[in-house]
Amino acid sequence: MTDKIEIKPGYTVGVLGCGTMGTAVLNAMLETKAKTEGSDKTSIIPGRFLAAVNSDASAKRLTDTYGDKVELFLQKNNDLVKQSDMIILGCKPFMLDKIVGDIPQDLFKGKVVVSLLAGKTIAQLEDYTGDHAVIARAMTNTPSKIGHGMTVVSFPQHGVTDSVRSSINWIFENTGRCLFLEEKHQDVATALCGSGPAFCYLFMEAMCDGAVRMGMPYPLAQECAAQVLKGAAEMVHQEGHPAVLRSKVCTPAGTTIGGLMVMEDNKVRSAVARSIEESTNIATALGKK
Repeated sequence: MTDKIEIKPGYTVGVLGCGTMGTAVLNAMLETKAKTEGSDKTSIIPGRFLAAVNSDASAKRLTDTYGDKVELFLQKNNDLVKQSDMIILGCKPFMLDKIVGDIPQDLFKGKVVVSLLAGKTIAQLEDYTGDHAVIARAMTNTPSKIGHGMTVVSFPQHGVTDSVRSSINWIFENTGRCLFLEEKHQDVATALCGSGPAFCYLFMEAMCDGAVRMGMPYPLAQECAAQVLKGAAEMVHQEGHPAVLRSKVCTPAGTTIGGLMVMEDNKVRSAVARSIEESTNIATALGKK
């Protein structure tokens, strides 16, 4: 079991595995830090950002995007871990052993590791780090890149100080919304939060197709559909249960109830719910491989 670890303002964040999720979180941190520089006196904010990459192409991509705001470590994962106070694992789950397995466990002493890996449990990550680090498991999504993400964070039962919680809270509150839940909810969070945007895109695409079928140009249909989903989501945040809001739109013998009946006839509700169920089961299976 690791000793109590504290995080101090100006700490160093290293992103190990700059996949889609890792890059989204890195982008959000950099943008938020730039906006709040000097004004946020209460949060524990990082001061230095590192990223490990495995190819010249990845290095060029990050340099073109972030310039000198991010220090790059080309095939030097050990050096990144040494110099980081907090390490964000942003690779694909199947790459965990390749990326972390060769890093000496002693290098994780005194570190905080935040995993974005679907299915990989806190216990598994503690084995990889020799139980030297504090492990936080987080599931976020790609809208985090633009500050509209949804993240669920879970901690182990031991070794988590207020400063660690505060620093992780700053990261994910600034990528959108953040909830702290028990680890047993992580696999369904992977389905709902991590995969959820893709399900929404499919639904949005279908709405656009219907509008195009009835004569609306695709760019206009896309603009309308995107704003409709954005507005509907905000209404739920502000006013409550989606079923209540849905019923308020259903005028007797009107257009909305007619369209909803077609969806019910085609089991859209069941298909969406089963999609979450299947994605959750896959996430659980990833942790058992």
